[in-house]
Amino acid sequence: MVTIFVYVAYGIMAWYTFTHLPPIPAAVVTENGTVLFTYNDVVMGKYYFQKYGLMDYGSILGMGGYFGIDFTSYALRIYEDTAAHYLGFDAVPQDNASAMAIIRQDLMPIKADPTPKDDAIVVSNEFAQGFYNAVKFHSWMLGLHLNNLG
Repeated sequence: MVTIFVYVAYGIMAWYTFTHLPPIPAAVVTENGTVLFTYNDVVMGKYYFQKYGLMDYGSILGMGGYFGIDFTSYALRIYEDTAAHYLGFDAVPQDNASAMAIIRQDLMPIKADPTPKDDAIVVSNEFAQGFYNAVKFHSWMLGLHLNNLG
């Protein structure tokens, strides 16, 4: 009887998990309409992340292997640095609460309610530049520069 209950509970949890997946927007675009990435880019990114075992190398949101960096914290720091430079700071002003509030506001999506009819997230140009900087850093860190080492 307990075994049947356990399998029923697992079935309900599996159903709930796959019917309540987080939404992936059709596109993330900037204020001027430049597409940063699409639904297919996210799906392929997840595929490559699993294919190359990056969860064993680093972590996301603090979960994963601790042999490398926390990809989330590095990306967020790159976004903050980029927004700080847009505001005229040389570095992120951690001790300046009003400047930090402006930086965080710049990094928030302008329109972040993906619906079936208009499935796009609009982000600021500062966020877009931070995204490009994060892609450049992670591409370098994960090995594109290692091709020259032979």
